[in-house]
Amino acid sequence: MIAGVRGVYGGKLVYAALSSGEERNVTWWDALDYIGVDAYYTLSNKPNPTLADMKAGWAEPMKIMAGLSAKYKRPVILTEIGYRSHDGCAQHPWDSLCRSRVDTQEQYLAYRATFETLFNQPWLGGMFWWAWFADPYNSGPCDEGYSPK
Repeated sequence: MIAGVRGVYGGKLVYAALSSGEERNVTWWDALDYIGVDAYYTLSNKPNPTLADMKAGWAEPMKIMAGLSAKYKRPVILTEIGYRSHDGCAQHPWDSLCRSRVDTQEQYLAYRATFETLFNQPWLGGMFWWAWFADPYNSGPCDEGYSPK
């Protein structure tokens, strides 16, 4: 299928694998230009985690992604990454239906930990933040969505 797409499309190709293990089970990353990961990794299971806790939570996911990049000689693009502004977002960032109190501080720390930990990694080809809307009113102090605004 990838060869067929390349026959009609000259751009770069990426596949977005889930961070629940799918990224390690794809065996054809070398057929693409990038390794894509929807990087909703748990950063901490502690209540009220600190910035240091969340940075430490990136250790294992970074090993996975750096290993994939080295094995397949491709940069990794985080095809989706984001944290909801609610209590527990570092524990289950993939869960868009979880109900808890709004916690913009935990969201802030999760975004900061991610940016500071991953920004200069040589294997990282980029990040697509989920979801930053163009509408300036689609956010605010009571918003429990993913927007970091």
